Amino acid sequence: MMEKSTTILQGYVKNNKPISKDAALVADLEVDSIDVFSLVSRIEEEFNVEVSERAISELVVVQDIMDYLDKNCY
Repeated sequence: MMEKSTTILQGYVKNNKPISKDAALVADLEVDSIDVFSLVSRIEEEFNVEVSERAISELVVVQDIMDYLDKNCY
């Protein structure tokens, strides 16, 4: 799941920083707020999961995405 998520995330990263579990989406990887919503839509499609608006606001670092998917993918 981490590999697939990282591959998806690479399309949204604005700099060449490596994607690690503790990398902050906005501060470290420079993913802007519009791209966060696009990223979430792509994750929803790829993993067949729905991400609520509240959950989106809690996706701060890459590990948060992994944790969400672990809890919500069946």
